[in-house]
Amino acid sequence: MGCLIISCPSHSQSFLDDVLDIFKIPLNKKAVQRDSSRYPASLVLAPVVAYEPATSWGAGVGAKILFKPGRSGQETRTSNMPISALYTFNNQIILSSGYTIFFNQEKWSLRGNLAFSKFPQNFFGIGNLSLEEDEEIYDFTNYLIEPILLKKYSVNFSSAAASATTSSTRLTWSRKAGWFRNNRQAMKALPPPGWRLSPCGTAAIMYSMHRMVSLPK
Repeated sequence: MGCLIISCPSHSQSFLDDVLDIFKIPLNKKAVQRDSSRYPASLVLAPVVAYEPATSWGAGVGAKILFKPGRSGQETRTSNMPISALYTFNNQIILSSGYTIFFNQEKWSLRGNLAFSKFPQNFFGIGNLSLEEDEEIYDFTNYLIEPILLKKYSVNFSSAAASATTSSTRLTWSRKAGWFRNNRQAMKALPPPGWRLSPCGTAAIMYSMHRMVSLPK
């Protein structure tokens, strides 16, 4: 079996390509047929099953969008936007995306993260004397927008022209259980339910070792 894989790598790669093609959806097929200089953008979809003690079992979908903005040519790397969506048996929703977009000739690039989570979880108090009737249900709802716009000044030198992070969190909890009823000081320390907005700015300098290599056709 090992000999077959080693001696016939092309067959293994061909099989892998066939499997990936099942989940691959072309996005601009007609435009590429009209203009062969356009990059064939595609969407790759795959099912996701995950397990963590904090979330229990979860199921969802993972996706990646591959594209080039406008009429970017071979000198521009392929932009990508991976996206994952997960729903757990604990009624938690987790959406996330980390994207990298290269504009024409990579004079500008946009990188960053997008995220949304609705994360209810149980809390039984602090210490080792908590009881089941002390259960509190917390519900965290969080949004994250984190774009970083980069300007290229030379082959290996880029700087962040603009960067901003906005994180918004909404915290709610039930007041039916007994732990906070018996711990008023802890209750006072909690922020009131509502949205919390946390804007943040960043400046950065980046040095890239990336070099473009022309491959033989």
